[in-house]
Amino acid sequence: MSLTVREMTHEDEGQWDEFVRRSPAAVPHHLLGWREVIRNGYGLRPRYLVARNSSGIVGVMPLFEVRSLLQGHHFTTPPGGICAQSTEAGLALLERAQDLVAESGALFLAIRDSRERWDAD
Repeated sequence: MSLTVREMTHEDEGQWDEFVRRSPAAVPHHLLGWREVIRNGYGLRPRYLVARNSSGIVGVMPLFEVRSLLQGHHFTTPPGGICAQSTEAGLALLERAQDLVAESGALFLAIRDSRERWDAD
């Protein structure tokens, strides 16, 4: 099945939480409610990524763009990092996140996932 990864759209929002709720790889930080908490509480720009195939969402990556005087411009996930049905979907999300970092001129990408190591350059 063909896999696509893009930034989340309004149309993805209802399916996002459905996917997270049924995924054994999910943690509460994957739910969309955290997007508002982090955006409003810390002023970070959400850049949520979604991986889809013909049957729907197969992976999500909550991602925030950070502009910090201490750490510089970078991207980070909340705790839990990537939530994906397969390694293929997880790596596709990671690849798109790396593209965002390169396109924006950010310094680095921080994936805060203590459960899985995502091997990619």
